[in-house]
Amino acid sequence: MNIEEAKKVKAFFLVGAVFNWAITVAWFFAYAWVFPLLGMEVPVDPMFMQLFCVLAFVFGVGYYMVSKNPIVNRDIALMGVIGKLLVFLIIAYYWLIGIAPLALFLIGSADGVFALLMIMFLVRYKNT
Repeated sequence: MNIEEAKKVKAFFLVGAVFNWAITVAWFFAYAWVFPLLGMEVPVDPMFMQLFCVLAFVFGVGYYMVSKNPIVNRDIALMGVIGKLLVFLIIAYYWLIGIAPLALFLIGSADGVFALLMIMFLVRYKNT
């Protein structure tokens, strides 16, 4: 990986970290405001949603670690692919059957795009 590629890869994973942190902090603390904006009912018991937020926040820490040293922390990127792809697929499924609103699907689509870009990184630098 040359210097220019490394800068792009590091910036990409930093953006991924910030994305996860921003979404999860907003949902964790402001879920009563965010859910109606998305056309969803506010959960009566937010524990599982907040647990998801905590785990997604930790994934953001992983993306930050990859942004610091993409090759050494490559396996963390693989975990990111698995997590982001599954989040996207679950949201897409619930959107397709009419349970999840379009706004949530669009947010979840960002995870799908991140997953595809992470796959491209893993494939391109698999032997480094």
